[in-house]
Amino acid sequence: MPPRKSPPMPSSNALPPSSAQQSSPTPRHNTSASNPKRVGYKYRLQPDWTSPPSPSSGCHHYVFYAAGWAGNPAPAPPPFGHRARPQHVDDADLEARYAPDWFDGFVDWTERADRAVYEAKLVQKQRGVRGTVGSGIASGSGPFADDGERVLWAVEGLLLACWLCLQPDVEAVEYRPAADAWTLDKGNVGDVAQRFLTALRV
Repeated sequence: MPPRKSPPMPSSNALPPSSAQQSSPTPRHNTSASNPKRVGYKYRLQPDWTSPPSPSSGCHHYVFYAAGWAGNPAPAPPPFGHRARPQHVDDADLEARYAPDWFDGFVDWTERADRAVYEAKLVQKQRGVRGTVGSGIASGSGPFADDGERVLWAVEGLLLACWLCLQPDVEAVEYRPAADAWTLDKGNVGDVAQRFLTALRV
């Protein structure tokens, strides 16, 4: 699996950023004229293993904006004759909006899954098996050959989703590591997490 591409380094004669530039950016939904009530973002944390990886990072997409939600940026219209695709959230936006520790954990979580996808595709090719690795999401197995690794990855994803849904600029997070979807918000995060762990297949 190719590593994520790093942003270009600034030149040595570049001016240091001002104090305004150094501060955390205001979430876009708080300043959007189309969102006067300042509703928080609504995300979907769901691996998209069936689509090609992102050309910029070499990795699959894992966070998407919930369609039709007032607090999310309006998606660009699809090309003529094409069906609208889910609108993914760029890694750069997640990194700018949320704590570095959370983002580092998120990157590690996605890269481990992408590595498993890459290895599963190699096995499929060696065995002459047709079909996509991502089809395993329907059965809950995904790309992981080891059940322990699959369960650990699913639980870590739950923790990432729980933290994300508790942020001030987030309304809710739908976590879908496999076939079932779990919607988390600030009022039900504990209950949903408990039900997820109880239902988790080991």
